[in-house]
Amino acid sequence: MKKKVLDTGGYDNPNLVCSFEFPFGKHVVKSGDNIKIRNMRGVYRFYKIVHNPVKDVTWVDVMNVNTGQWHSFYVTQVKAVVRPKRSYRKKEST
Repeated sequence: MKKKVLDTGGYDNPNLVCSFEFPFGKHVVKSGDNIKIRNMRGVYRFYKIVHNPVKDVTWVDVMNVNTGQWHSFYVTQVKAVVRPKRSYRKKEST
């Protein structure tokens, strides 16, 4: 019988529960989406959300798009989801 293992998302602590998507406002942020963080300059690429049920703390692991540095922020610090720019269809001249 195979032992069931929780997905720790690369963490050694088995108490941490990881997920690769979470709801934010009317959007669902998935791994690879760009987000903005309050009081921080730049855009960050979302990787995963981690919850520690023992301490009741939740944070997101992100990577800075410009520098490639890894950061962790509390979920309350997420400011907005960066949506891709809309491409407008050119009007046909008649």
